[in-house]
Amino acid sequence: MTNDQIQRVTMPKWGLSMKSGEVTEWFVSEGDELEEGQDVAEIGTDKITGALESTWSGVVRALVVEANVDVPVGGTIAVVAPADVPQEEIDAVVTEAKEQLASGAIEDESSPKAGPP
Repeated sequence: MTNDQIQRVTMPKWGLSMKSGEVTEWFVSEGDELEEGQDVAEIGTDKITGALESTWSGVVRALVVEANVDVPVGGTIAVVAPADVPQEEIDAVVTEAKEQLASGAIEDESSPKAGPP
């Protein structure tokens, strides 16, 4: 069961050749109230560094990755949800996100899939 109140903050794709990025600095902490348009983190790539802006409002419930860790495009880097979402549901999303990062099984929805049908 997925709770649609839980938002996954994912590594953005800034440019066609971008395969991964690095959170060089977090601008928020767990427990912070997040407003739409607020800077969440600084993302660095081999070409550019810029601020990732929030497209949601809610409470930062978990930071999935530490600063200075390379994350594939589409990988979950943080979890945002209202304060009334049970912690067990947040923990389940974080566990799943960490497993995906560890295995490299990230769904990058922004590019066509190659390979056999």
